[in-house]
Amino acid sequence: MNENGFLYIATGRRFLDEAIKSVASLRSKMPGVSTCCFTDDVDRASKYFDRIYEISEPYRNFFEKIPPLKLSPYENTIFVDTDTYFTNDMSDVFELLCRFEIAVVSDPFFCGPSGIPQCFSHLNTGLIAFKRSDRVKEFFDDWFRDYRNEYERSRDKKRCHDQMSFQRALYNSDLRLYILPPEYNLRMTCPQLVRIWAPVKMIHARHKDIKALGETLNSSGECRVIWPNWSHFTRSRMHFVSKRSNTLLSFFLGMLKWPLILYAKLKRAER
Repeated sequence: MNENGFLYIATGRRFLDEAIKSVASLRSKMPGVSTCCFTDDVDRASKYFDRIYEISEPYRNFFEKIPPLKLSPYENTIFVDTDTYFTNDMSDVFELLCRFEIAVVSDPFFCGPSGIPQCFSHLNTGLIAFKRSDRVKEFFDDWFRDYRNEYERSRDKKRCHDQMSFQRALYNSDLRLYILPPEYNLRMTCPQLVRIWAPVKMIHARHKDIKALGETLNSSGECRVIWPNWSHFTRSRMHFVSKRSNTLLSFFLGMLKWPLILYAKLKRAER
């Protein structure tokens, strides 16, 4: 049994296609790493992953995401969503699991689940690193139970996400938690800041040329700010500390705003 490995959950052709692309990028940065995949297409997945586990009756929702985590064949596991792309070695996370039981990255969106303080960071479940133990398995059971209750109460089940229940279950647990830096799960759903000198480890997005995006982000160690598209750029509120500089910035952004809005509308019309 391997001590460390990556875990994917991919049912349906679209998500398995994504997982295959993701694991190819992973192997390019971590050639010797072990991988496993829980899927409903065992024959196809077996060509790309070291271990395959069948999901015979897929739910096609978050019900199938949580239970396989308990079944990981690894002592230390990094679960990742299928819409991910690796741009750097991430083996240091396994070293982190020698001291912590679970590690995740903060989500760029604020979302305050009921029953916990707002200051408890909203966390993204697109990457979950965890150590195998009875305590962690109990946490996964609590998460699944909370999600199931939330799903049953929800009026809009298609929008019932797994992250609200994840926050509650984690807050109410006593697991040793570590919050990873954003570069380990860089979400491209909103503007992001890449820290100075920090290489991006994994991009979490659906992007036409995600490889080129990763190369661009890691081509410099300077402070990098990236917007998903023009629409986000025009909606962003940017400010300088200096009042005079801020006035100049507001002037130039005002001149750019309407051409950019028009450009964004034209791009949407082309789709």
